[in-house]
Formats: sequence, C-alpha cells, structure tokens
Amino acid sequence: MEVLFNFEMKGLDKGIAERAAYIAQQHLAQAMAERGKKILDMEFTIEGTIEGTPWAPLAKSTRDRKGFDAVLWETGDLMKSIFVKKTPTGWSFGVESDKFDPKLHEFGFVHKSGTWVPARPFIGPAIRQVNREMTQIAKPIIKEFTAELEASFVKVTR
Repeated sequence: MEVLFNFEMKGLDKGIAERAAYIAQQHLAQAMAERGKKILDMEFTIEGTIEGTPWAPLAKSTRDRKGFDAVLWETGDLMKSIFVKKTPTGWSFGVESDKFDPKLHEFGFVHKSGTWVPARPFIGPAIRQVNREMTQIAKPIIKEFTAELEASFVKVTR
C-alpha cells in the first residue's frame, strides 16, 4: 500500500508561488492595518466604540475647563498618534506617543485631583473589529484550501 501526498503548483515554479503568496499576505496585512486605523479614526468621530458603546461624557468640571464637550479631544495629540506602519514581519496599527499613555483612556485612571476618569475604550474595540473582519475574509479561503487539500491529499494505491 502506498500513501501519496500530492501538492501540485499547476505549472508555477515553487519559488514564484511562494513569493506570490507572501505578496498577497503582505497586501492583506497592510489592508487590515489600514482598516484598523480607519476604525480608530471613526471612533473619535462617533465618540464611542465601533461596537456601539458610547464613551462616558465629560465631567462638568472638564467641560468647563476645556470649553467644549468633545470626548478624548483636547489638543488632538491622541488622534494624531494613531499610526499604521510596516514591521519586519508585516503591518501594524495602533496608538503611540511619548506625551501620554493611551492605556489610561482605554482602561480609566485616577486623575491627579483624585477623581476617577472613566474608561473610554477605543483600541480594544478596533482590534476586535479587525479580528472579526479578518475571520470573515479567512473563512472562505480556509474552506477552499481545505477542500482542495482533501481532494488531492491522500491517494491510496495497492
């Protein structure tokens, strides 16, 4: 009995096929990172999460000090710190600053005055949404790959 594992490149050189797959993977990673940035930008516009949860309104003392009601917006530095960048292994998106710690707004914190500043999550919801979208993109690809693999995977001969 013989068991064969047959992987055909259908006329493509293996190196070319691997390079094409890598390029496609990089394009998808870049597109998803850019989508993540767009989601973060949108959350600042709607003043809430992509999942539909509005951010807690500003305290009256904060509104009085700022002179306006925009949540997570004072100088614009937080929104300007949203990035998309190429990494050695792919692409990423997020929030990066040496002026402040974005995690404070994500999870809430105690202000120097002693009052609690409520969490206004924006990073976690954006990541979850990108993951949901990636899953929806990946499902048919995985299903097709699995079907093709099963169709040509094992040939038993006697």
